[in-house]
Amino acid sequence: MFVANFLEGVGIPAPGEMLTIASAIDAARGSLNIALLLSLVLLAAVAGNSVGYLIGRVGGRPLLRKLPISEARLARVETGFERYGGWFVLIARFIDGPRQLNGIIAGLLEMPWWRFTFWNVLGALLWVGVWGGGSYWLDRDIGHISAALKRIEPLAIGLVVAALLAGLVYVWRRRHGADHAAGEGS
Repeated sequence: MFVANFLEGVGIPAPGEMLTIASAIDAARGSLNIALLLSLVLLAAVAGNSVGYLIGRVGGRPLLRKLPISEARLARVETGFERYGGWFVLIARFIDGPRQLNGIIAGLLEMPWWRFTFWNVLGALLWVGVWGGGSYWLDRDIGHISAALKRIEPLAIGLVVAALLAGLVYVWRRRHGADHAAGEGS
């Protein structure tokens, strides 16, 4: 699990997310220590993307020059990345493909190390919390969640029906009002 998450950060496709979820479910069933698991996943994710950043920073520009990308287009990408690059690093963590490449791209586009590290750690914390902590919590407490949903089911159905009826009344009144106004204008 550590190796898979590290390799993903370096840019090599690996089942890091799937192993994180499976390991968190094992932890919920008592097979693993959840705190140790989440700490290792966090460390692997941050370290892997940091190595990816260094790869992009050191070797990315020569590779980029070999691709058919105009200087004008590269300048636009760099300008956009200067403005939104942190958000890219954060959000890419949750999308296959960009998750594996965000460190390399940030290094290639010369995002400052301190800025990359901030967004990398923040993204990794959120990602580990969602996929590791969320999977652990959901598996551990699924019985309680199911019971709570069964208790509120009649209320939820009533709210959905009321919302649908309100929407239908709104649409009908808008159409009826528009038809009525058009009839008076004739």
